[in-house]
Amino acid sequence: MADSLESLASLSALVSTPSTKARIQLFRHDIPSILDGTEMSTEFALVLVDLIFKTLSIYDDRGSRKAVDDVIVEALSKDAFMKSFAATLVQVMEKQLRFQSHVGCYRLLKWSCLLLNKSQFSSVSKNALCRVAAVQASVLHIVMQRSFRERRACKRTFIHLFSESPDIYKTYIEELKEARVPYKDCPELIWFILEYSSAVPSLFDQWKPVFLDMYIKAVLNARDKPEKALSEAFRPLFSHLVHEDCTRILIPSSVKVLKRNPELVLDSVGVLLETVNLDLSKYAVEILSVVLPQARHADDGRRMAALAIVGCLSQKSSNPDAVEAMFNAIKTVIGGSEGRLAFPYQRVGMIHAIQKLSSAPDGKHLNSLSQNICSFLLSCYKDDGNEEVKIAVLSALASWVARSPDAIQPDVVSFMASGLKEKEALRRSHLRCLRVICKKADAVIRIQSLVVPLVHLVKTGFTKAAQRLDGIYALLAISKIAAVDIKAVCNSVGKVVKGRASKLSTEDCMACLDLLVVLLVDHPHRVLETLPLKSLSQLILYFLCHPSWDIRKAASDSTKRFLAAAPQISEALLLEFSNYLSVVEEKVVLLKTSETENAMDAQVPFIPPVEVLVKALVVISSAVMAVAPNACTRIIFCSHHPCLVGTAKRNAVWRVDGALFLPTMKFSPVDFGNGASPPTRLQKCLQKLGFDVIGLLVANLSNLCKDLLGPMGLMSPNPLEQEAAIHSLSTLMSITPADAYIEFEKHLNNLPDRYQHDKLSQNDIQIFRTPEGMLSSEQGVYVAESVAMNNTKQAKGRFRVYENNGSTDHVSSNHSVRREPVNREAANVGKKDTGKSTKKAGNFALDKGKTAKEEARELQLRDEACVRKKVGVIQRNLSLMLRALGEMAIANPVFAHSQLPSLARCLLIELFALSLPVV
Repeated sequence: MADSLESLASLSALVSTPSTKARIQLFRHDIPSILDGTEMSTEFALVLVDLIFKTLSIYDDRGSRKAVDDVIVEALSKDAFMKSFAATLVQVMEKQLRFQSHVGCYRLLKWSCLLLNKSQFSSVSKNALCRVAAVQASVLHIVMQRSFRERRACKRTFIHLFSESPDIYKTYIEELKEARVPYKDCPELIWFILEYSSAVPSLFDQWKPVFLDMYIKAVLNARDKPEKALSEAFRPLFSHLVHEDCTRILIPSSVKVLKRNPELVLDSVGVLLETVNLDLSKYAVEILSVVLPQARHADDGRRMAALAIVGCLSQKSSNPDAVEAMFNAIKTVIGGSEGRLAFPYQRVGMIHAIQKLSSAPDGKHLNSLSQNICSFLLSCYKDDGNEEVKIAVLSALASWVARSPDAIQPDVVSFMASGLKEKEALRRSHLRCLRVICKKADAVIRIQSLVVPLVHLVKTGFTKAAQRLDGIYALLAISKIAAVDIKAVCNSVGKVVKGRASKLSTEDCMACLDLLVVLLVDHPHRVLETLPLKSLSQLILYFLCHPSWDIRKAASDSTKRFLAAAPQISEALLLEFSNYLSVVEEKVVLLKTSETENAMDAQVPFIPPVEVLVKALVVISSAVMAVAPNACTRIIFCSHHPCLVGTAKRNAVWRVDGALFLPTMKFSPVDFGNGASPPTRLQKCLQKLGFDVIGLLVANLSNLCKDLLGPMGLMSPNPLEQEAAIHSLSTLMSITPADAYIEFEKHLNNLPDRYQHDKLSQNDIQIFRTPEGMLSSEQGVYVAESVAMNNTKQAKGRFRVYENNGSTDHVSSNHSVRREPVNREAANVGKKDTGKSTKKAGNFALDKGKTAKEEARELQLRDEACVRKKVGVIQRNLSLMLRALGEMAIANPVFAHSQLPSLARCLLIELFALSLPVV
């Protein structure tokens, strides 16, 4: 026993080894061999537990972690180890909670699930199990703030635990029911339980009353405002409710608490109504009556939450009578049934409530209702003098007119025509309303009479910079009605975005995108004749990399449309994207090194995240490959750009396996960046779209290597482009090593710098090694310096023959005395000649300031500087080639072992001849 303990303790030093093979050997063979022949004592268990927990923050590879987990599972069958392991586990998890550290939290959760699932721990002590469950819930809250992979792994671990151990599942529910597990602050655990329960109908029906009771106590009857994550944790419960649950329990409780403490539960009720899959027609008026006071509340947060509830009620009310009843209720409030709405925000809230009703399901009754609502909104606009209220009315009018073209009656058209003459804010609101109307083909016919005022507005807009955005809206409406001259707008679209990029709202950017689609799809030739491709590409990239997800999504869809209609844009867009990456990376470096806060310019008004750039590259590449398969050079070049790769592996964006950029997501499982799925790598995306990327690379390998090794890539003066070229060559070496090496060797053999290097003389090498400002023949030789006249001892008093003004510039030497006759002769010349002769005399004095030896030395310095520059260029190019060769060898070491030694030896000899650094 003592020998086994000593043997186990001796392995402690080997735990921290960086070798993965040594780690696996330790936990697969060394430790299990000691466990097999040893009885588990308390002292032995403590040593083993200490060994295991030393791996917590060290082991980061799957193989090593799996080996440690297998040892834990094997040892958990021994009671001594189980108790020691459980005690240490709880202590470490509580320590992590105190420091709020995420390091090793997922491993701790997995070990705790192994403890519950692979041992008899759950049957030993209920209090101990409760303590483990409580600390699990708290640690789980930390892990769920981490990456998508960790969140997904945690969910799978707990789902597996519940499916393998039904008793554990039952115990967890009982602990949650009695509030012994803190699920209010750590709601992730209850979400996992509800996710598992909703997948097993028998369990869900059995425990649904308990879950409903927990929701009412923890959320609806809470004394403080519950966290949004707690309400969202009950989404699996809400999606499986039936009418009986709502009628008997949830709706009465929600209405009661909305009357008593609306500020606490508005958001929670909104989550409930948004998630339920039921027809809410019979509850709509009852809930609306208690929500409308909040829709006109002074607090913005309350108004927004109440309006969200109104939108849910309208969207999920299939009965048209319920929608009409809700409109009548809002109409009576605006009319003053509950008192005069004295403040503008109150009237705006009610108008927005009417707008939310427009999300009701389609139906014949909706057409007549929309006409009534539009007439009512027009009367509200005319009766109210507040500009904010008028803008809200226009927004609501646009929403309802879009639902039914029949609502566009002559009074609506005349109203729009007069609105185009309003002041700036109201005029733009009318234009936005027209943009919504023009989305319906049936509605466009009804507004043909607006062409004349719209044309006038276009002319005014594009002659005055302040009204240029109005001109875009007006032209967008005209383009839907009739064909007009679009030459003016071609230059103006780019100007308005570049000049006012940070000032455009989401709706304005959407309008610009719509106009781009109309112009490039319907009139591509006239646009391309007028607008430079560079400006157009910058404008498209601005929208593809916009901070707003909605604009990026619309830009992605629009880009696919107009690249299909105007394929000649695609290659220019890809080239501009390549330049954009370099500019973004330079801005990132500048922001890191500079103390100035605002280092942005018109081309990069903001720094887009890497995942946004990758998504933009996927969109552009898919369109480019469809029309120009030979553009794969630029595509692989961009996918290896340092701006995208960063500190990850060189082929992180290009390769196939897995997903690279996973947007941060809080506990809510609703979306990945407003509904965007995690972007996969570029090669896989192109393959899904039907492009044989590898085949195109192999078929075009000669030109590909020529471009990557030429001025576009490796020989570019931009270091970022050099890095991208080296990464791309390394990827090619891993795809098709033989062909890639042959092309590289061919280029190296024909490299002009290599032949120029062979022609260098020993004197050229010596000049290159000589410092700047020194001749190669002067190395080791002392060169005397001229001594300033001020440093010599001057005559004083009456013995001073010449002036000394304290500066060598004003010293009159004996040479000036000798030139005195010449100066006298010049003095007898006229004034005009005097100026010229003085100038010539000055030049003569300047030329006489340098001896013939000094002039010869300066000429020789200039010649040697040219030689030094030429040799430096050879050094740079050969160093880059050597570095690229090394990276390619690392990318495929097996192939490089048999092919590269002779070539590397040859290059090293040449580089050492120049004392070049080996990269």
